[in-house]
Amino acid sequence: MNHDQALVVVYDLLDGQSSIPIRLRMKQNVPDADVEALYDALDVLVDYYAGEDMVPKRLGRMFIDIYGAFSFRTGFYSEGERRKWENVGIKLQEKSTSLFS
Repeated sequence: MNHDQALVVVYDLLDGQSSIPIRLRMKQNVPDADVEALYDALDVLVDYYAGEDMVPKRLGRMFIDIYGAFSFRTGFYSEGERRKWENVGIKLQEKSTSLFS
């Protein structure tokens, strides 16, 4: 996957009309493959922007409250599902730290 493809994947999965956060809020299925594709695309972008001083504004905006997009109140999801999505949020927050460092 190249830089342009990775941006499209991240934009679609975090900011698109059927993004992962939107599907989670609507209690729609989010396949693990979508999460893995997001992680893979972010890894490409971390490598691409490693020597750069700036990233696209849209990309940065998606990470302002990334952990919050994957945190749910007790009872919204089962405890196991809630922890799973919080862990995804934590991992995305860690990847964003790498992206912006």
